[in-house]
Amino acid sequence: GTGLGLGRPVAVLVSLLVVGTLAGLAQSVLLARLAEGIVLQARRDLVSRFLLARLEQVQRFRAGKLVTRVTSDTLLLREATTSSLVQLVNASVSLVGSVALMAVLDWQLLLTTLLALVVGGGLFGALVPQIGRADKRAQDAVGQLGAELEGGVRALRTVKSSRAEQRQIARVSERAEESARHAVRSAWFSALVWSVAGGGMQLAVIVILGLGAGRVALGELSVSTLVAFLLYAFNIVDPVATLAEAVATLQSGFAAAARIRETTSLEPESPQVGSPRAARAGAAGEAVRRPVDADAPVLALRGVTAGYADAQAPALHDVSLEVPRTGHVALVGPSGAGKTTVLSLLLRFIDPVSGRLELDGVPYESLSLDEVRGRIAYVEQETPVVPGTVRDNVLFRVPEASDDEAWAALAAVRLEGKVRSLEAGLDASVAETSLSGGERQRLAVARALVQPSGGAAAR
Repeated sequence: GTGLGLGRPVAVLVSLLVVGTLAGLAQSVLLARLAEGIVLQARRDLVSRFLLARLEQVQRFRAGKLVTRVTSDTLLLREATTSSLVQLVNASVSLVGSVALMAVLDWQLLLTTLLALVVGGGLFGALVPQIGRADKRAQDAVGQLGAELEGGVRALRTVKSSRAEQRQIARVSERAEESARHAVRSAWFSALVWSVAGGGMQLAVIVILGLGAGRVALGELSVSTLVAFLLYAFNIVDPVATLAEAVATLQSGFAAAARIRETTSLEPESPQVGSPRAARAGAAGEAVRRPVDADAPVLALRGVTAGYADAQAPALHDVSLEVPRTGHVALVGPSGAGKTTVLSLLLRFIDPVSGRLELDGVPYESLSLDEVRGRIAYVEQETPVVPGTVRDNVLFRVPEASDDEAWAALAAVRLEGKVRSLEAGLDASVAETSLSGGERQRLAVARALVQPSGGAAAR
């Protein structure tokens, strides 16, 4: 009879166990799907933003920094928007429920508890922003690390031929160490937040015990009420510690979100579709075929002036030229004369300050990007440069050489005037300068001209 009497309760408990296990499994899967969905959407948005943005704006970011926005920053964002939010909600509900029950038992001891929470919350609020700042600096250093590594690998032949492997390793390692320092600093603040939260509540429990014991001795409080209140006070410690951990993780997520938000300044290229027909064809992914004026040049610049945002003077000033429909045309001129700028204008990587461009006699303002770029085949010439300053590039093979030797090499390739016009001179970052493709080639030649003592260059 006893066995039959226990059968139903045991079955109920087993059923509840199965339901609870399935619910936990469903919660884990749902959170994982939600987290990966957030990461996927963030990565799609970032990749689209980078590839659709105006070329000149994207080039202000080093490639490694853009990569870390898509990789590590989105992972931090995932942690902040899923598990941390769940912990935050669960701990908050538990904390509020415990405080409400404590208010029913004794309001005087509750005031002591609330005072401890307010003091701990004040310290907590002062420490939490430090976590976000340290995490942002750590992620910035990771971005620099990616940029240094990407640049070094891209110029690996130059690195090896200049016997500079160890120096490049040292540069990348320095960024890794910087990231580690900031990450450890963030860990210190996180641990301190957790200790303040947990230790503060433990201290509050001791104070409550002392005050409660005194009131029990005076007959103002029953022992059972004190014991019940202490149980609830102990129950508060865990949610407070969980809250501290969740908020610390959220700060890391906020830091990642801030770095991602830095890219919102990137403006997408305007399609500048000039006609309803072009708009319909562009939406359908079709090439637009316009009637061609056989008498018009295939390409033309009419009094065009253009330049770059970081340059003091325009790269082209009142330039006019025509590319006839037959034959071959060569643009010839010294480095920095504007050949790359002309090609950038023709492909609409940049827009002119004044003047007009025409394709088959049709002004560019009436053409979409697809119409223009679909007519031009572009083969670019990339000259690898070493990540760093102009000095780093010129003296890459002989780092012990002096600045005078660097200036002499720049003068030999007729780059001295250009570099002296830069605000930082030899300390100007190559990635952030407006050096043209030909000028970057000459920078590589200047690097070859700086020789070790007694050495000779192979040319």
